[in-house]
Amino acid sequence: MAETAETPVLRRMLGARRAALGLSEMTPAKAMRLSLAKTGDRTLGVPIVLKDLGRKSLMPDDLAAALPDPALILRLDGPGGAVGLAVMCPQAVAAAIEAQTLGKVLPGAAPDRKPTATDALLMRDLVEMTLESFASLAADCTGLPAMEGYGFAGRMPDARVSAMALQDAAHLHLIAELDFSGGVKTGQLHFVLPNRTRAAMPGTAEEPGDWPDLMEKAVMASPVSLEARLCRLRLPLSEVSRLHVDQVLPLEQATLDGVELRGMDGRKLMGARLGRSGAMRAVRLRSGDAPPPQPALSAGLGPMSAAPAMPAATGPAAPGLAPADLAAPDFDAPGPLPLDPAPLDPAPLDPASSTPDFPAPEPMALDDIPALDPVPMPGIDLPD
Repeated sequence: MAETAETPVLRRMLGARRAALGLSEMTPAKAMRLSLAKTGDRTLGVPIVLKDLGRKSLMPDDLAAALPDPALILRLDGPGGAVGLAVMCPQAVAAAIEAQTLGKVLPGAAPDRKPTATDALLMRDLVEMTLESFASLAADCTGLPAMEGYGFAGRMPDARVSAMALQDAAHLHLIAELDFSGGVKTGQLHFVLPNRTRAAMPGTAEEPGDWPDLMEKAVMASPVSLEARLCRLRLPLSEVSRLHVDQVLPLEQATLDGVELRGMDGRKLMGARLGRSGAMRAVRLRSGDAPPPQPALSAGLGPMSAAPAMPAATGPAAPGLAPADLAAPDFDAPGPLPLDPAPLDPAPLDPASSTPDFPAPEPMALDDIPALDPVPMPGIDLPD
């Protein structure tokens, strides 16, 4: 029953399937080797090989004697207020920095130096990804505490201060001997984590019946990408190949109220109105598929512009005309008009009676888009 409470249901099912297929059992060394190989490829772009993995029990008072000096010590905060440490020796830090900045690991030993806050930021992804992958792969290994949910929380000044941050109890001490780029550099990566069982961690399944609720929480907490589409424009390949900077593309069907919010599969979810909230671009969701008529936009690779609607002509009616006189008279349907090959010279127009010319619309920048008043929602505080 204790094993059932400590092991998630899905992992027990996978472990039984692996045993039925005759696959090798997962061990801490194998889990660390796979984790470092994946982390080295994704974060550094160079191979990292595990030469050896040591496992000990460590008390906080013995921390200074068990860690290399000097060393980069990173604090790891876990669920429920748990505190752990990730420690890297100077050679491991130098190899990781060389791979990130130069694209390769330089041969020869690097000089020992005092670590900095910049070193800690550069090692953050390497440490977090390694521990996350190791915790997932080694979840079925016996004798290991819960290692899920730890994240980078800052750099510790030295081993003495680090020991004070740990709980006064026995901790798991993992010592990974690393090989960078086929032996160009070697170093050590240490993990010091409290011995906490999975049953004591918040949000851990203790009974098989909790599995649907946990799956629902995991799925509902997953990130989803949405796309606000102003309009679609189809161009021949010949025109696309001639596009250049500052070229203006006419978007005849684009309107501020005609924005469509679409999901990852391209399916339309709802309509929206384009606007801004402070310094951020924003859209206001609306219901219905028919947006209200708005002036068309003309947008290109540069600023967006809008053609304002022309005002309706107003003024007094012509003298001597009754409303009945304004009705259109009945005419017979006109027949076809003969075509005259000679062009007609238009009669000169009287400037006083001609329609005045309206200036071309000025381009409208994105900052000129009207701001949207925030709609208060329960549980959400919107910035001023």
